[in-house]
Amino acid sequence: MRTDQHLSAPRPRGRWSRWSTSLTSSPSAALLGVVGAALLVTACAEPQEPLDESALREVQEERDELRAELEAAEEDLRDAERERDRLQEQLEQLEQRDPEDTGEDVAPDEPARQRTPEGLIDQPRASIDPDGLPEGFEPGATPWESYEFAEPVQAAFEQPGELALEIAEAVGGANLGGPDGAWETTVRVLLDEEDPDLAYAAVLRWGFLDDAVAGEDVRVTLTRDDEGWRAGGAERRLHCMRGVTDDGLCV
Repeated sequence: MRTDQHLSAPRPRGRWSRWSTSLTSSPSAALLGVVGAALLVTACAEPQEPLDESALREVQEERDELRAELEAAEEDLRDAERERDRLQEQLEQLEQRDPEDTGEDVAPDEPARQRTPEGLIDQPRASIDPDGLPEGFEPGATPWESYEFAEPVQAAFEQPGELALEIAEAVGGANLGGPDGAWETTVRVLLDEEDPDLAYAAVLRWGFLDDAVAGEDVRVTLTRDDEGWRAGGAERRLHCMRGVTDDGLCV
């Protein structure tokens, strides 16, 4: 029997031996050790003090405000998207529409109010259909210009209306309905609101058998003296079928 042989602890055998060997030799063992140590240190450390109630409320309020702002921004975004879709639809409709088609009926101009300076010379009959004209022509009216009667009206009249009818006769009332006259004549009188001795008369003639002139308006200032109402200065404008030149004449 040898006496110099060293004694050693017997090695474990079986399944336990294999598991313990792999545990001590793998990187997972080291990781488990570190985690365990960390947990131990954490458990032994002093516990942190919880936030007080005021701080918690501030955090909660700030969070609620941010949520409200987010919801408002999302709603604004949805509104902007709806507005974008609406504008896009209008743009597509305009691109598909005929440039000469407005898509709606054009209402005629409203007549001016009666017994006003605007209503005195308003001519509702002065409507010329441009569709019946050659291309390039546009109806219009000449500027007001000084006008002289062919037969001066010098008599005095008791009423301004009587004088206005005499003016209509002098303008061309005798030719009413004839080939050289108008188809209709409108006579109006407007009394001045501030001066009882001042009035205005208008003679509106329409429907000439002329390819250039469709109508004529004459306005006259009426004044009253000791003998009655008299005609003063007069002005005239023409309604032109095919447009007005730079010189103020009918084309």
